[in-house]
Amino acid sequence: MTKSSIALLVIVGAFTSACTANSEDASSSSDESALSTCASEGKIQGTNASSTGDPHMTSGDGLLFEDQLSGWHVEAKSDSAIVRGGWDLPLEVQISAAQYWCPAPYSTAHCTHAIDAYVAGNRVHFFKSGVVTVGGSPVALAPSTSMPLANRVTLAREADAPSPVYVITNGLGETFKMVIGTGMTIDLYVAFSPLRSNDRIGGILGCFDADTDPSNDLCARNKCQLSFPVSRVNAFIDEWQVLAGDAADTSE
Repeated sequence: MTKSSIALLVIVGAFTSACTANSEDASSSSDESALSTCASEGKIQGTNASSTGDPHMTSGDGLLFEDQLSGWHVEAKSDSAIVRGGWDLPLEVQISAAQYWCPAPYSTAHCTHAIDAYVAGNRVHFFKSGVVTVGGSPVALAPSTSMPLANRVTLAREADAPSPVYVITNGLGETFKMVIGTGMTIDLYVAFSPLRSNDRIGGILGCFDADTDPSNDLCARNKCQLSFPVSRVNAFIDEWQVLAGDAADTSE
């Protein structure tokens, strides 16, 4: 079965819960509780996800859907600063993105206008104009060069072909790639480490868990992993609007 057919089956299916938790756990307002109370033992399996074009979303387990709601949304957020298993290294990640109407002649679709990446205490902000800031200050990286940031994080610019491509790499070797497309939109590609613990990363790129089943990738902030029918895909995306407690700079 193809990824597209799997995604269709998931989206049109009835609302289901992929795990069980008591009502106290399920109603918690804490993101850490939301993503960890439903966790089973193990490490994440589907590690790569993306948001491309206007924007087309692909979760870690290959679920395909569209994000056509305006505003700032959390793309991916880890619930802990340290990976379980003994690493004494800050590995907190939050990637947020702003989706609004595209410029003409594509003004009936949404584009990603800005991406804010908070990685191990470093804030890197990308604008569709091509401007990049680190800690609020503009930086100018030439193609095929890089710069070190705090806590074993690096920001690199790849050889442009044809658009500027920036990659943030953390101390675990995880990568967060931004492709800035000629002032129109920004494509995002994330690659988390399989050393990450199950169910500790959520956002509109899905829950990253210890299986390869796309049917449980759409999780809300304060519930266990959930699968939404097509009529509730927008409700799922709404769950991940950037809130006051999120580590996000919403400059555009």
